[in-house]
Amino acid sequence: AEVVFEGEVLDCLTVRIDDEDGLLAASGLIEGDVIVGWDGQEQPLARTIEEHLEAHPGQQVQLLVLRDGSAMTVPFTCPAVSDNEVLGGSLKWDSSD
Repeated sequence: AEVVFEGEVLDCLTVRIDDEDGLLAASGLIEGDVIVGWDGQEQPLARTIEEHLEAHPGQQVQLLVLRDGSAMTVPFTCPAVSDNEVLGGSLKWDSSD
């Protein structure tokens, strides 16, 4: 999927919620949110976002999220273990390729 954000096409991570008690939902993310960066920086590659989250367990980041066409930030604490059960869903990598 392609996401146009400030005139650029970005790879992105799309949020899928399987468990409303999981970390994704508890952080305020909802099904279909599109993560395009963190801590005020647009990150052009979804893999870069994913790698950052996995490399900083316990650290809180401000995720840059597109929701219904509007940009917003959502505070998120990176989990020590990034499996779907802990997350309560998944982050689907959508490439513009």
